[in-house]
Amino acid sequence: MSANQVAREGAWLEAIGLFQQVRSGDHPAARRLLHSSSDPDAVTECLLRMLAVFLRAEDGEKLDHFVDVAFKVGPPPAA
Repeated sequence: MSANQVAREGAWLEAIGLFQQVRSGDHPAARRLLHSSSDPDAVTECLLRMLAVFLRAEDGEKLDHFVDVAFKVGPPPAA
């Protein structure tokens, strides 16, 4: 396995860990994981790709409603 393949695999695994931390509601742990990564940009890209796949499987109306509500209520309070 080349160094590039190893780096991509590592970024993918870190993105999965990040997704799991966010899913469990542990945003501080997710932030620490991202900030401690050797390549935060690659991890963020992997996370966004994972999120895109997840969102494509969701009902469009449900997602539109979520976005509408998010605009109306604004950001959640800081932890």
